[in-house]
Amino acid sequence: MTHIVGTRLSHAWFNTSDSYTRLVLLYWQFRPDLGAKQALLLTIAWIHGCMGLHFWLRLKPWYSRVVPWLFGIALLVPVLALLGFAEAGREVSRLSQQEGWLDLRMHLMRAPNPAQRAFLEHVNDTILGGFATSIGLILAARAVRRLLARRRQMICITYPDGRETLVPLGATVLEASRHARIPHASVCGGRGRCSTCRIRVV
Repeated sequence: MTHIVGTRLSHAWFNTSDSYTRLVLLYWQFRPDLGAKQALLLTIAWIHGCMGLHFWLRLKPWYSRVVPWLFGIALLVPVLALLGFAEAGREVSRLSQQEGWLDLRMHLMRAPNPAQRAFLEHVNDTILGGFATSIGLILAARAVRRLLARRRQMICITYPDGRETLVPLGATVLEASRHARIPHASVCGGRGRCSTCRIRVV
């Protein structure tokens, strides 16, 4: 959200040029803490995407043969991207030492003035506050749902190894397994697309 407010909304409302030069200046020189956060978020998103692809493709017969190549690509892309970011940061730092270069860039980028920056920060804080509130409401709703579920009719599911779990009537066996923290394969997450969570009722 911080990135969107600082680039898209800043451009739409104040005609700021969200060029790579401005972003590298911001993330490398003016606010290196934001640059570190951005690099961390991109790394987490990349790893998350790679995990999703792995769990999707691992059941394919050809996948085991290409795993080393795909792993190499998955490792090289973020490393090279971060090296490129670091090189751009060093170049901008060097250019900013030249007299007048930084002032000219700030003029060409139409950087927000202090009042506009304060407004953008307020918008950013409001959006993040709304996001945090929505997460809090979801957690509260789950707690209420759990309390109500205890009052509803419950069924007992027994597993082949003797473990048992109580779940509300109408819950799926996959939901029961997750609730009891019992490992249960489900590549598609129980959406009925892959059949890996199928069971035999005995």
